[in-house]
Amino acid sequence: MRSVERVKLRSIGLMLALSLLTWSGATPSEAAGKFPADAPEVVVQTKCPPLKAYDAAATKKAGAELRSLLSADPAAASPGMIADYKLLRDRCRAYQK
Repeated sequence: MRSVERVKLRSIGLMLALSLLTWSGATPSEAAGKFPADAPEVVVQTKCPPLKAYDAAATKKAGAELRSLLSADPAAASPGMIADYKLLRDRCRAYQK
């Protein structure tokens, strides 16, 4: 009798596992159904936050600080971060046009 119960439990477990595998094989779009063909297209437009303008004195001072940092430690991380920030600012300016 125990062997029969054990076989039933194994077969139930196997059927459950196979049904879960079959169910998860469908893509999410197939599971959700077809989207109406006349649905509007959604367009997302990103905007950068406003850029802060720095005066000439602040820019000159920051340049001097950066040069002194590079002379003290040529492998410093800050110059690379500042270059990335400049690239980000340039991209934001391009979005604003």
